[in-house]
Amino acid sequence: MAENLIILVAVASMVGVFFLLLFRVLARRERRALRKLKGANPSTRGVGALPVSRRVAAVVLILAVVLAATSFAFWRSRTCIGRIVVIAGPRSVPLECVCDDGRLGTCFPPGP
Repeated sequence: MAENLIILVAVASMVGVFFLLLFRVLARRERRALRKLKGANPSTRGVGALPVSRRVAAVVLILAVVLAATSFAFWRSRTCIGRIVVIAGPRSVPLECVCDDGRLGTCFPPGP
């Protein structure tokens, strides 16, 4: 489970860095467009609002990554009660699954 968490954190951090760079480039382009429209005056109202929106976007992005990671971890963490459990498989066909370290392992149709 630790290796899955490491992979998940690595992918989430790469996605986060990508979006932070994307937001930075978009904010820079928007700032340049506003300066061109309003003249070279950087103290206009639209330019002052950009850093706040960037912070809000960064906080929302971080919360989304954390929420996705925790929901994925809860979805993957099916715990087993015993050594062999019976679960409903595709088309509601029962499957016997062998548990390994509290997680579902190999599943197969029930039988002798």
